[in-house]
Amino acid sequence: MVDFLNPLQRYLEMMPTQDDVSLIVLKGHLLVEERLERVLRTGTPNPEYLKEAKLTFYQKVWLCRSFSRQVSDSKAWPVILKVNSLRNSFAHSLEPPNVESKINDLVSVAKNCSPTIFSRDLIATLGPLGSLRLALLVPLPFLQLLNEHLSAFVEASEPLFVPSSQAAQKRLKNDHAALSAALDEIHE
Repeated sequence: MVDFLNPLQRYLEMMPTQDDVSLIVLKGHLLVEERLERVLRTGTPNPEYLKEAKLTFYQKVWLCRSFSRQVSDSKAWPVILKVNSLRNSFAHSLEPPNVESKINDLVSVAKNCSPTIFSRDLIATLGPLGSLRLALLVPLPFLQLLNEHLSAFVEASEPLFVPSSQAAQKRLKNDHAALSAALDEIHE
């Protein structure tokens, strides 16, 4: 059973082992999007409405970034945007131009974000597809950490609206009754 809370375990389970660039990019993009959606669900009081919003990947990135206090300028955000750009190349063309260049751009931005894991020896050993796989992994722990921080913040915060007092509940009931009466008059 895969632990969806563990981004590395989820990555290892879902990332293809075959050398199909388009499949690697698509799966990597979906793994990042899954993490973005988790952050959005954590950061909103009514996450059930997110699906109806039909947010694009790009919109999800910027919403999640708006939730991040200390990490809104993290070097992981450009990696996430490059993942989306690369995926869009495959989504909109059977034979996307400049794929190698876009993969190199993604790897370069990921290396800038996490230089310690991108040693020259490792990149030489992994080759281009291994470097691509590694670059697609970079945003996942970052988004998991963002989700954990956001979760702690949300738990510590008070709800936006809770009619806890009897007076507030009575006002809501009266307002509802007045609205119903006004609507009945309109329909008569």
